[in-house]
Amino acid sequence: IYTLGGATSDFTSMGQFLKTLEKCGIDGKVTLNILPGTYSESINFRQLAGMFTTYDTLIITSSTGDTSDVVFTGGVSLDNVQNIVISNITFDLSSGSETGVNFASACDNIEINGCNSKLNPTATGTSTCGIRYNGSSTTPIMGNIRILNNSFTGGGTGIYMYYTHPNSTAMTTSNKYITIINNTFNNLGQYGMYSYYYNKYDSIAYNVFNMRTTSTTQYGCYMYYYNRIDGGFFNNKITLNASSTCYGFYDYYLNVAATGAQHNAPIFNNEIRRLNSGTFYGIYVYYSNLDVMNNTVYSQGSGTCYNIYSSYANATYFSNVKGNISYTATTGTGYPLYISSASYAAG
Repeated sequence: IYTLGGATSDFTSMGQFLKTLEKCGIDGKVTLNILPGTYSESINFRQLAGMFTTYDTLIITSSTGDTSDVVFTGGVSLDNVQNIVISNITFDLSSGSETGVNFASACDNIEINGCNSKLNPTATGTSTCGIRYNGSSTTPIMGNIRILNNSFTGGGTGIYMYYTHPNSTAMTTSNKYITIINNTFNNLGQYGMYSYYYNKYDSIAYNVFNMRTTSTTQYGCYMYYYNRIDGGFFNNKITLNASSTCYGFYDYYLNVAATGAQHNAPIFNNEIRRLNSGTFYGIYVYYSNLDVMNNTVYSQGSGTCYNIYSSYANATYFSNVKGNISYTATTGTGYPLYISSASYAAG
């Protein structure tokens, strides 16, 4: 166990600590307790890429357990590392365009727990994020990532995941998941979650996504092309506030055969609200296998509102929609449930 920050501490800066790890290595479990203060630096693990073994664990945390006591003016960069826990730290990036926690390459067994990220309050798009990973069809599998009990304010996107698995085979055979539980995202510009191409989730639950007032198209949760949710998307609260088109939960090819899914994605007990104008889709179902149950979708303002929208279904793409509360208070046309063709409805 080591300390950082005080006159008698083992290390005076994060840079010094990481440089020592680079030179001396790590053996077993190492804990770094950071004393209260503001640190004008980032936490960059790039120089430690490939160093950790299965038996090595690094924990970086506030010495008091109080997130507000330890503030870094730079973010976190994780690059080909494993077995790291970062907890109870504030990252104040509100004056720039930096991402809170950036996975620069595929990592394994990483936990971000109880941290507070303050991001650019006017950012839109997917460059400034609370958590970001940008892989490809040639990168290794990234998984065993746990995002728990954090608070994010500002930014264009809360969580951005792109190709955590390189292809369908990897999705089917790997046992590596992403877990996102009990996080709060406030003042987001465009996406609460952005998940594109071959991402695999255990549970996405008890999160709050509050979007800022904007004229940009907004998505509470955007899942496009071959995502998979095994444990469920449940007990989340999404509030949208765009004057243009907005989507609460948008899915396309979710839990289909190409993802290796053994059952429909459970989408239940979520609360989705739209407060502004423009076209609204509360839960948008397209070429997916879902169980949409016991959700509450509420739309007000103006514009056409499709609280639950189902666009396509057959024997391959089949969703169950049951027990939802759908309330439309729009001054425009409101559809509590909209199915694009009568041939897609059964029972």
